[in-house]
Amino acid sequence: MRRVTLLAASIVLAASFAQAATLRWSSQGDYLTADPMAQNELLTNSINGHVYESLVMRGKKLEILPGLATKWEQKDAKTWIFHLRRGVKFHDGTDFTADAVVWNLERYFNKDSPQFEPPASGISRARVPLMDSYKKIDDYTVSITTKTPASYFPYMAVYLLITSPISFEKAGREWSKVAALPAAQKPPSAPADRPITIKDAVTIFLQQNLQLVAARYDIDIVDAEKLTAGLRPNPEIEIGFSEGHTARTAWKISSG
Repeated sequence: MRRVTLLAASIVLAASFAQAATLRWSSQGDYLTADPMAQNELLTNSINGHVYESLVMRGKKLEILPGLATKWEQKDAKTWIFHLRRGVKFHDGTDFTADAVVWNLERYFNKDSPQFEPPASGISRARVPLMDSYKKIDDYTVSITTKTPASYFPYMAVYLLITSPISFEKAGREWSKVAALPAAQKPPSAPADRPITIKDAVTIFLQQNLQLVAARYDIDIVDAEKLTAGLRPNPEIEIGFSEGHTARTAWKISSG
């Protein structure tokens, strides 16, 4: 199934056609929810995929690239070790660590956890049926074990999106309310006179993470700088952020 990457397309168009007046895009359905795992609808997934982050992500040629994990390796036939990116903060200002990864996996795979969400569990179990166990090794290392040997497990891990644990607590431990929380803080360079939009956050992400942009679009750093240099927030876009949105929009690290 072809994934419609709406925001990436709009960004490329914005950079290529700086003099264009207005680009109008329509869909047969509405954007349903800012909870990334509460449903499995194409348009909503396409938008949320530019807001939430997973341990790994797909590149332009569908290869696996670093996401919230910078590297990973197979310890044995069933065990994968993921080394997490340091210096990452969720949109609510809290740190991204191994505790957040395990907490999210508990949301999806442990029916006895306080944060367990049946719809998210159903989707995650269907996408990652080989999940067996997981544990924190240290603050920036996580071990995940599969039920059977699976050299392709990182291709499944793409679908496990990470949410801020604090957002769940602030919503009274009700997932239906997480996506409605107001943003706790604005990322760098965000406009002060209006709500943060998805375009704002994607723009900031691209400008601060040129190496990832270059790898995703198979271009060099110079071209990545050219692609992102002319991007500006669009006040006509009204889709706002919630505290549940993840670290991709607020990486406070250098491009390296």
